[in-house]
Amino acid sequence: MLQRLLLSFALATISLLAQSSTGTATMTGAVTDPTGSVVPGAKITVTPEDVEKAEKARKDKKDLDYLNTVFIRREGEAVLPVDVRIVFKNGEVVNEKWDGAYRWIKYEYVRKSEVKQVEVDPGHKLVLDVNFTNNSWTAEPDESVVVKWGSTMLFWIQNLLHLASAVS
Repeated sequence: MLQRLLLSFALATISLLAQSSTGTATMTGAVTDPTGSVVPGAKITVTPEDVEKAEKARKDKKDLDYLNTVFIRREGEAVLPVDVRIVFKNGEVVNEKWDGAYRWIKYEYVRKSEVKQVEVDPGHKLVLDVNFTNNSWTAEPDESVVVKWGSTMLFWIQNLLHLASAVS
């Protein structure tokens, strides 16, 4: 029984690593007992509970490496060197220099953490940039920006209504 449970857990983990979370799959191989002997005619069933256990074990694993891919695209025709700052969720910061010669560039990092934020021209050195709002990306949206813009809009609406009431 313990052998079957361990084997089910191992197969569930393998299926998760292979990214096959839905549907059916076929696996080939041999089932062995703890002594290494092949168990003839063995059948393995992976239940949803086994998959959930394997997912939880994978999430709890602290030494998991992430493949982070960052694409930077130049909009416009100006070809200028620019700094790129990539911030990871664990606080690690990577600064890159991009010459801007090509239309886009791809950076790949294998790290223990995921990318949290990417910012092009973090020092705002490029005065020619006409749109600063497209120079950054964050993994989780910052709700304080919505509050800031919403309160600014309400301020102007209130002033317009006050002006309209004073005129009439």
